[in-house]
Amino acid sequence: MSSMVSIEASFKEAKLAIEHCYSVKSGENVAILTDQDHLTEAKALAAVAGQIGANVVLLDASAYVQSGMLMAGIPEPPTHIASMMEKTQVFIIKTDMDFAHRFAHTEAARIVERNKGRIASVEEDMGTWGINYDYLVETKNRTAKMGAVTGKADKVHVTSDKGTDVTFSIKGRAALVIVPQRAPGDVMSPLPLWGEVAHSIIENSGNGVVVADGIANAVANNGLKEPIKYKVKSGRAFDYQGGDEAKRWEAVIKNADENANVLCEFAVGTGRKERWNTVSEKGALGTIHLALGENAGPYPGGKNHSKVHLDVTLRRPTVEVDGRVVIDRGIFKLD
Repeated sequence: MSSMVSIEASFKEAKLAIEHCYSVKSGENVAILTDQDHLTEAKALAAVAGQIGANVVLLDASAYVQSGMLMAGIPEPPTHIASMMEKTQVFIIKTDMDFAHRFAHTEAARIVERNKGRIASVEEDMGTWGINYDYLVETKNRTAKMGAVTGKADKVHVTSDKGTDVTFSIKGRAALVIVPQRAPGDVMSPLPLWGEVAHSIIENSGNGVVVADGIANAVANNGLKEPIKYKVKSGRAFDYQGGDEAKRWEAVIKNADENANVLCEFAVGTGRKERWNTVSEKGALGTIHLALGENAGPYPGGKNHSKVHLDVTLRRPTVEVDGRVVIDRGIFKLD
């Protein structure tokens, strides 16, 4: 928590997250996974949950988080943490958002979801969000509108002024509608600013060119200095171009496994107050993200197994779904 953030503002937004996003109840078992850099915010969340009457455990797992930050892959937790997760009704992650993003792809997170637990990460800078319950409802409604359209779709065509021109199919792949409020069994995602509609892409259907100009997991979580460009043929990415970040991103892919270059995910951001030049840009209104690698975990219908899941964001794209423009140069067209 920044020293400039008041304790009052921090606890007010911790209360919003605990009561309206996680919907914590008296008597529930709540675990909060954190590290030293986020311990103050985690304590605020724990205090609010404790006031409600929940049974709260605060776990400072700094060593595990630090080791996870040093890898580009999916950081499966050690067995004692995974065992605790299996018995927890509400599991809160308050760590660096890049770590939390990759933690969402762990098998341990899937177990919480299958057990009908509520699991999510809390975004950075609690106390500065400047939102209330109405924002949660607004984001939920906007996200539902997009999911209602893409959930019935087949062909998606994405273009941008930067040079993106790529097509793929999501036919039969159900929409993963991600909103700030956690329901039992919901897939892990960030809250409370984030909104997203995500789909696994039919693995051999992608063709065209992608030019990413936002963030890139593993190499540019705070914004790309130079766009990353790659081609896609029959669902496989190749011919990576750009600066040093593109070279490092290509190295991560080539050092992972044979399925790391599969175009695997398409997602639309719907959070109006989500922040650009952060990992959370992926949930921002006016962006989409595309990913290479693993989609067999949280994404309905996904069949690709990989050690990595690497997102890039595209800012102000145009998106056509079965010929209908749903985003026009970043402007949401379903309001």
